[in-house]
Amino acid sequence: MVNHIIYIFILLFSLHTAHAEIISVEVARKAVTQAEWAEGVKLHDYELVDQDGVGFHLHDYFGQGKPLLVSFVYTHCTDVCPLITTTLMEAVKEVKKEMGDRFNVLILGFDTERDTPAALKAYSQRHLDSTGLIRFATADRQTMERLTREFGFFYKERDTHGFTHLTMVSVVDEDGTIYKQVYGFNLKPEDIRTPLVELLTGNIPMETEPTFLDRLKQLCTVYDPVSGTFVLNWPVVMGFVLQIILITAILIVLFRRPLGTLFSKIFSVQKK
Repeated sequence: MVNHIIYIFILLFSLHTAHAEIISVEVARKAVTQAEWAEGVKLHDYELVDQDGVGFHLHDYFGQGKPLLVSFVYTHCTDVCPLITTTLMEAVKEVKKEMGDRFNVLILGFDTERDTPAALKAYSQRHLDSTGLIRFATADRQTMERLTREFGFFYKERDTHGFTHLTMVSVVDEDGTIYKQVYGFNLKPEDIRTPLVELLTGNIPMETEPTFLDRLKQLCTVYDPVSGTFVLNWPVVMGFVLQIILITAILIVLFRRPLGTLFSKIFSVQKK
């Protein structure tokens, strides 16, 4: 498993981005590290109940030759979670045109006090135009805490309203092992198509460490939850620029005299 601690700038969006609580870099680092370490974890079985009140086991999805997409939301969210759900649905609809019924999709309500089967059903009817594509489910508090921990899903209740949480879709293989975490709430069909094709065809690419330029790009960009894109992280960029200026100034001071002596020797030789 590739160590992706460097990806601490991918993450963390709360319900109302304009009133989001500030999450420290250390908390963000731990959240993404936790999610990345979940890749390769074989999931235990859990008892769940869906939006129609039907009980089932998570392992019912495995051993059938179909990957599973899993996303986490909370139903009283009015902003980010509906966007996660609708963009996931649109991506699923597009990919199912090519793959048909070769994968399943499950959305889990992690706010166990409010995410009842009735609340999940109402949520799905509000935000999906085709509820048959995606199944919603929840569980008791203890089960959900164990389940979210195993998926590496970070969430934190805010002091004011709602939750701050990691926005991701977990791609689980047919045997119940988490294959890949897909980050961001504005999903595109390719975001889920690629890992699904890899699992269904068995053409899983070799993992490679990020190059120096990749790491530099990641350090110099930050995810903007408003636009849903990566933008320049100006404090980091300006920090780099100031360091370069400072180092250059020090080098000029240290080597100005030797370089001047060298140049005068060169010119004197040329004159001769």
